[in-house]
Amino acid sequence: MMGMLNLVLTNISRKPATRLYPFEIREPFKEFKGRIVFNPENCILCGLCQKKCPPDAITVTKANKTWELNVFRCIMCTECVKAAQKVAYQSPTKEQRLVLRNLLR
Repeated sequence: MMGMLNLVLTNISRKPATRLYPFEIREPFKEFKGRIVFNPENCILCGLCQKKCPPDAITVTKANKTWELNVFRCIMCTECVKAAQKVAYQSPTKEQRLVLRNLLR
């Protein structure tokens, strides 16, 4: 019984082990790349994004003029953003992520 009382008293005197989420938002990690946004109007279906995608998450068929992303295979490496000839893919910048975060508050 004394062991439990000692544990309760020490935990009361310490600060919480977790963040109070809506009020204290953690800064994103340094290597955080955000989410990838696809703009189909700018896509010319060249297939470079499909070739550069390491997990083969992107499928481009020129015959049907379709584009498909398997979100469960995507590892958010942003290689497709770098490979696209047109600005069909976008990854939000740090400033855009901060604006979005402030809007969610």
